[in-house]
Amino acid sequence: MNSRLSRPLLTIAVSGALVAGSGLVASPALAEPADTVAPVGSFKLNSAAFWIGQSVSLTQGTVTDETSAPDQITRVADWGDGTPTTTLAPGTVKYAHKYAKTGKFTVKVTYTDAAGNASDVTSAVTVTTPGRVKLSKTSVWNGERLSVTFSGVPAGTKKIVFDWGDSFVDTLPGKNQSIRGLYYKNKKGRLIRGAVTMRATYTNSLGASSAIVVGKVTVKKDTAKPVVKITKPGSANRLKSWKTIKGTVADKGAIAPYVYVWATRITGNKSYCFTAKKTWKRYYGTAGYNKYCSRSSVEVTITKGKWSMKLPGLKKGTLYVDARSWDWADNASKWASVKAKITRS
Repeated sequence: MNSRLSRPLLTIAVSGALVAGSGLVASPALAEPADTVAPVGSFKLNSAAFWIGQSVSLTQGTVTDETSAPDQITRVADWGDGTPTTTLAPGTVKYAHKYAKTGKFTVKVTYTDAAGNASDVTSAVTVTTPGRVKLSKTSVWNGERLSVTFSGVPAGTKKIVFDWGDSFVDTLPGKNQSIRGLYYKNKKGRLIRGAVTMRATYTNSLGASSAIVVGKVTVKKDTAKPVVKITKPGSANRLKSWKTIKGTVADKGAIAPYVYVWATRITGNKSYCFTAKKTWKRYYGTAGYNKYCSRSSVEVTITKGKWSMKLPGLKKGTLYVDARSWDWADNASKWASVKAKITRS
């Protein structure tokens, strides 16, 4: 071996690094410390008290973290009522959630950074049913009036929308009150029968509640027909006895609101009918009667089963009085008729 080519390897320690020959080994890099700090977030709710059906509005606040950028932090809202959670996007400021049941709930937003560190921020809300409603009756005939009383209406209530359950709706002021109503036909002209559900919607500065069931009423089926009677006076041949026609209406079911009265007189060879304008109209033959009289009855209000109608301008001759009634269930009575020959004043 050539001694000039074979010589010992020189090794020198320099600051903890080894230099072999002319080769240098660098110091190892220092490890980054682990991220164990959770992000810090915030949010605001528009209120802590709501009515059932109203929506809570959540407004996102700032979110900070020592390592992760804001768009790397996930934000998940739990509304506390058992409904699915909502992932909040960093660029969306507001979210809304409607509460469909009453109770006390905790709104929680969980913030999680890229390293998996998480923190929670919570806020409590209470959901209630506004007001109280009492019905005077829960079973009625068609046309039978009942009262609906609102009490405990919360301060700040702007209005109450009351649905009778028969397609008719009343908008009421937002205060304690009592209203009266009845059931007849819906807006399509169909008679109301059976179970009817009433609902009320309350509105305040946070919006409208859900339509709250406040009562149920049964409208009874009625097949009884009203019975109309005309009272014939004792001195039926005298004019003064017919200044006012009187009668009664009875019904075992729904009451009858009106009785319809036709009055006709024949004086000599002339025929007259008492019209809805409460004047006597001369007519000629059947065609004349059909034109001026048959559809021109006088509508008379029934009060506590009795009715009366003044008959001014009556003269001597033969008087015919016919009456008929329909109750609130649209049952029609039979005709009631009287005839009197008036010969004396």
